[in-house]
Amino acid sequence: MFKGDSQTISFGLIDLPKKTALTNSDPNVVDARIEGKFALNNLVVIDAKKTGNSIITVKKEGIETVTINVFVTEKQTIKIDDNKSDNNNLTDGVDEFHKKLSIYQGTSDTFNFGTSITSDNLKNTNNTIASIEALGDVVKVNALKTGTTKITITKRGFNDLTIDVTVLPTRNIPDEPIGDIDGSNNHYSMIIDVEDTNKITFPHVDLTNGKISVVDIDQNTKAKHVSYKVDKNNLSVTGLSKGKSKMTINVPGYNEITIDITINQKQMIPEGGGVIPSGDGYNVTMRPNVHQKFDLGNISGLTQKDVVFDSNYVIARLDGNTLDVYTLQTPTDRTTITIKKKGYEDLKINIRILNTPLGKVTMSTNKVDLKVGESQTIEITN
Repeated sequence: MFKGDSQTISFGLIDLPKKTALTNSDPNVVDARIEGKFALNNLVVIDAKKTGNSIITVKKEGIETVTINVFVTEKQTIKIDDNKSDNNNLTDGVDEFHKKLSIYQGTSDTFNFGTSITSDNLKNTNNTIASIEALGDVVKVNALKTGTTKITITKRGFNDLTIDVTVLPTRNIPDEPIGDIDGSNNHYSMIIDVEDTNKITFPHVDLTNGKISVVDIDQNTKAKHVSYKVDKNNLSVTGLSKGKSKMTINVPGYNEITIDITINQKQMIPEGGGVIPSGDGYNVTMRPNVHQKFDLGNISGLTQKDVVFDSNYVIARLDGNTLDVYTLQTPTDRTTITIKKKGYEDLKINIRILNTPLGKVTMSTNKVDLKVGESQTIEITN
């Protein structure tokens, strides 16, 4: 028997008190007495008081003497295996038999006791606040809503273990995300380009435990503008097409996280050739029968098929990322070359061709003979 246990032994239809002698070799270890039921005193009740050994004998005339050898041992203490438990929130209570658990709504904690626990070993004063599951050596506590409840684990041979459970409301993430992202308090925004990836880190928040959903708010459909990947507390968002999307992240224990995402096409910015930015692309003025080169920057995969003309006033050829434009004879106020490339905004180069072609240059003299300190004016005309 274990200290504090009580055990009853039935002698069936034998009425023990009649000429019965009950002896107890050590009353300090156990208390032994005869009790009755249904008008028969046929029960021997033994209460274990302290560790030790006592021999109880039951004698009655006409029956064989019964000897009961009782050993009383201390109950074991239910111990939690910290290495196999998610018990970061468990703290000591009044003593080793009394613990306290603070847990956030929507989360779960598991505790490994190193001994088999069944549902019969568990008591819970309020199942609406938290539910408990017996999973072999493990007890799982699920926080359902804010409030308090008391869980008691009772098993023969062990001292009872009581856990006072407090379920806390969900809260904002403890630290703001790190990366190219704006906002605070669980509400954020980011701007990315098509084919670019933005990596964001959420310190101390395991995103793999959560649920992520994305919708394209400009089209009210499932996400087509972005894709994403999660690696523990890292979130990588990649732009797929121009538009606006909204991402929601629900991690147990935390308030919902929202990210408004704007996806832009990349910009092609021509350099050289005298181009001037305008509200509709870039403008440049050229004369007939001349070449002008424009550097389109570090854009991979450009081909001649990406160059679109709206007229036949010019000829343009790609050489790597350099666009070589040649104007023909006919003047025009505007002709446009459009560069189309997936993932980029269309680049428009608007060309004005003057009606004065380059002619011969005439100088008033083709001989200059100067001495030190002298000057001479030369007239140059087209």
